[in-house]
Amino acid sequence: DRIVGLEMGADDYLPKPFEPKELVLRIQNILNKTKSRNKKRIIEFDNIKIDLNKLLIIKNKKEFKINNTEKIILEKMINAPGGTLVSIFNKDSTATFAPFNLSTLAPGGSTVDGQGDPIVVYDELADRWVLMEFSGPSTTEMDEIYVYVSQTATPTNNAADWFFFEFIFQVTGTGIPDYPKLSVWPDGYYITTNEAGTSDPPTYVLDRTNMLLGLAPRPFQRMTRPRLDGFVFQALTPVDLDGTTEPPTGNPAYMLRHRDDEAHNGGSNDPAQDFIELFNIMNGLPITIRLLDPPLNEFLPLTQEDMTEVAEAASMTMEEVRIRKVELNESNPMLGHRGCRLGITYPEIYEMQARAIFEAAAEVTKAGIPVAPEVMIPLVSVPAEFDILKQLIDRVAGEVMHATGQELSYMTGTMIELPRAALLAGEIAEAAEFFSFGTNDLTQTTYGFSRDDAGTFLEPYHKIGILPEDPFITIDRHGVGELVRIGAERGRAGRPDLKMGSCGEHGGDPASVFFCQEVGLDYVSCSPYRVPIARLAAAQAALRKKQGS
Repeated sequence: DRIVGLEMGADDYLPKPFEPKELVLRIQNILNKTKSRNKKRIIEFDNIKIDLNKLLIIKNKKEFKINNTEKIILEKMINAPGGTLVSIFNKDSTATFAPFNLSTLAPGGSTVDGQGDPIVVYDELADRWVLMEFSGPSTTEMDEIYVYVSQTATPTNNAADWFFFEFIFQVTGTGIPDYPKLSVWPDGYYITTNEAGTSDPPTYVLDRTNMLLGLAPRPFQRMTRPRLDGFVFQALTPVDLDGTTEPPTGNPAYMLRHRDDEAHNGGSNDPAQDFIELFNIMNGLPITIRLLDPPLNEFLPLTQEDMTEVAEAASMTMEEVRIRKVELNESNPMLGHRGCRLGITYPEIYEMQARAIFEAAAEVTKAGIPVAPEVMIPLVSVPAEFDILKQLIDRVAGEVMHATGQELSYMTGTMIELPRAALLAGEIAEAAEFFSFGTNDLTQTTYGFSRDDAGTFLEPYHKIGILPEDPFITIDRHGVGELVRIGAERGRAGRPDLKMGSCGEHGGDPASVFFCQEVGLDYVSCSPYRVPIARLAAAQAALRKKQGS
């Protein structure tokens, strides 16, 4: 019967715990601000009914009434004049100034009605602080944003230390600039908001140059991105600049947004949708798709809630779920039921993935976009594993081509990530059209090290000279590297036109990239943030080869 906590904006200082009737006033206040179209002003959830006209909570046929005194006191607590409460601290956590309302930083004569959703950003390029909150109701809507820019790196609670700016965004309909986000970029302060209704999610760009000088900013710029179907919250997230090094001149600011297949594709959970988007983005460039690799162990329900959800979805009893969980649990899952072993024992998994790939390829091909997927079978150690699964993939591809009337071009290859696969590379290459040396797992299985646990002893090994480098960062040329060399040589002997590359964190290590060039690999693959390093190292390796050094 009591709510024990509430996370709201910084202006929502409610006593905790507080009675349900206080929640009524908070909801009423929100609806008043946003001019709710709920004419009946009645909200029902679970076994609680809230009548905002009569200020009543009805629970289990019992009524809770709020009198006017309580209403006045509570509304002052929620909508205290001045909006956000601010404190300034030293880095040793001692408060430099007592808490003050953000509106006190506005110059005299300003009409400021801050209502919270505060943002604090440090502009490292200018060595200044930037504070922001949205406003209370203006003459049209609650559509104003207040921005305060400090004049120094160590401002006080004195308004003379701050520049104040007021922006009216004129949000359409009943929307407000809700959940505002603020980021720093050399050419402006970028603000994104969630605006209700059917509007496309906006990005506002403020005149950072004039604001830092305390001058009247030039009119802000407003841009939007198309609204996604199936989801209410539409705010973008602006990327903030870290550090004091500016990006190259003219480099655009970046915005992030989430996208969910189920929510944003008409409720579809069609696995082909991911591949359609990938093929469209790549627009004819090579794309390698690795089939399911993680251990089955990772998909097992962990908590009681998870098991209940699985039981309901699979029409099983809780006891049946528990028994199945025990049966599928593994002691060493990374060397257990994973990779191609899953495809052999549960062929319907790989068949589903292959069908999604080829149906997507057919749709994109029909639209005139070239696509040539490279389907990769992981963790092969026995040539027969690859042969069986390649037959499955070829069968599904043939079925899709027959059904769609589209001729598809594709390749089927494998990960060489086990020592036995490297030694038998010649036999595997008789059927495989490309190899990707998975150097992460190949390092683990060659050394017998667990990458997740090796940190406890690799540093001492490095210090006393047992290992000159961390083998998970720079490839071990004499052990793991020798297996890669053997695999490359035997693979090319079995199929001269075999495409070969490296997949793993080693692909972003310059010394490892040089090694890949030496043994004749065609490409390296790595994490996105390592791509610039990999490209530079690959260029240097190519020049070394050309110069014979």
